[in-house]
Amino acid sequence: MILADLMKISFYHGTMTKDAFFSKKYGILQLLDKDQKDLVRILGKRSGYEAGYDKQRESERVGYAWTEINTIAANSLFANGLDDDEARNTFDGMKVLPRCQSYLKLKMINTMEGGDHELALCQVLGVGQWDARLNCAVDVQDYVKIEPKDEQDVLYTGYLRQEGVI
Repeated sequence: MILADLMKISFYHGTMTKDAFFSKKYGILQLLDKDQKDLVRILGKRSGYEAGYDKQRESERVGYAWTEINTIAANSLFANGLDDDEARNTFDGMKVLPRCQSYLKLKMINTMEGGDHELALCQVLGVGQWDARLNCAVDVQDYVKIEPKDEQDVLYTGYLRQEGVI
């Protein structure tokens, strides 16, 4: 028996992010780069349900235009591991931020209440990184052997505290 890679994600109640992920049962977790710290206030501090607030528009305003997922590109993270119809139905139309440190393709397995949050237990279906040449996130075939990301580049909460973002 092969044990699948699992991850727990906490979602605040009443957010568009939670509702979209719980509805589709699939999603992409994006590990931001330190250069993307300005996005934390835009993506994490406000809800897309807020009247007149559009996270995509606000991201573009600070120089981070979202890009549509490419399920067709060779080695695309979003096509690998799913048959063509499932990949198109699951990820077509979704958008991601370009140039993130990593992308994790997730499938929700179970949920659990946690006060003002709900936890989702997810199977990691794939790990990707940005390919500037293809302008999409590509699958990292043997992600078990990927070296941990360097703290010099990855946006961790310790850095956000140091910078006064959180």
